[in-house]
Amino acid sequence: MKRSLLYPVLALVLLCLQSACSENPKHLVLDLTDYDSIAVSIDYPILSNYTQLQPYIRNGEMYVVGYNYYEHYYDFINFSGGKHFSVAMQREGADGVLTPGNFVVLQDKIVCKNQEGVVVVGMDGKVKHRLPIQELVHPENVYSATPRTATLGNYNYWDADGDCIFIPLYPMESGVPAGKIYDSEKRTLEPLPFSYPDSIQQSIQSLGSLSAPSVNGDADRIVYNYPVSSKVYQYDRKTKETKVVDIRTLTVSNELDISEFNIPEQKGRFTKVLKSSRFNWVHYNAKSGRYYRVHLASTESLKTMFDRKSYLMVYDEKKNETKEYLLPADFSNVYVVQDNVMYVAYKKNTDDVFSLAKIELEKL
Repeated sequence: MKRSLLYPVLALVLLCLQSACSENPKHLVLDLTDYDSIAVSIDYPILSNYTQLQPYIRNGEMYVVGYNYYEHYYDFINFSGGKHFSVAMQREGADGVLTPGNFVVLQDKIVCKNQEGVVVVGMDGKVKHRLPIQELVHPENVYSATPRTATLGNYNYWDADGDCIFIPLYPMESGVPAGKIYDSEKRTLEPLPFSYPDSIQQSIQSLGSLSAPSVNGDADRIVYNYPVSSKVYQYDRKTKETKVVDIRTLTVSNELDISEFNIPEQKGRFTKVLKSSRFNWVHYNAKSGRYYRVHLASTESLKTMFDRKSYLMVYDEKKNETKEYLLPADFSNVYVVQDNVMYVAYKKNTDDVFSLAKIELEKL
């Protein structure tokens, strides 16, 4: 190459590199080492492990709440030094509640979903209100409460904004709201202000629970994401506009190939969903401008499904910086976030101790 052409070419290469660096945020992959372990003694009927946990604050004391499937209780485990307690539910009669799945704990009640619909239970275990499944999924030719294949209930968490609970549903047609917002105090329903992306909508029955969005509210925003993608959506309630933030990982594929799940045989689809990687519930803090999300790597065998690698993503929108932490192998996939603190249950606890890892998210 002639010398006269060499310098312009080099300049162009340097300019391209500079542009690429400015467009790509700083991204670090690290091992999570900065966390504490907290443990409390437990006794009957409190369990040592739960498939799902929710946070609860009463009189300034921190509790985690889990459903006790042996006793049909909601167990409240106190990590502030106070006493644990349980809310016992009836199985039959006027206050009977069928086995619940998703649930959220508000100040004076527990709101849960099961095959009969949505049930609001008081702290005395008595039913305060029932929302029949027919009302939740109305119109029935448009919505289903569950996909027709491959459900993984413990990966789909409910969240609330005050007394309002975000309830994702499974639309049977494109362009309709992705679910409902249930006001447990006013006992009203309104549609979620967004729809499923077309690519996911067309594959709901193949993807099963991998299609369902995780939804939470923060300030004037509704933030949601889908397990099949690294993209995070932020709906502004004032402007009614949606912003998309792609919080990309360096450890798994950032977009699952949805076509791979279009397997005719249901058992094959179910196995594919169980073994696939996934992006769990995203949390957003409006004050700090930071996003937090856990994602799971795929697994080659169902025997190692609960031993797959998991990662905590921390994306700082203000600094345009991403940190990705490999979580310790003894962390389970059951966790809660409360006041910028993440509590992760350990995979194994003894019968007389309940332990959690405590991660101060602002320090990461």
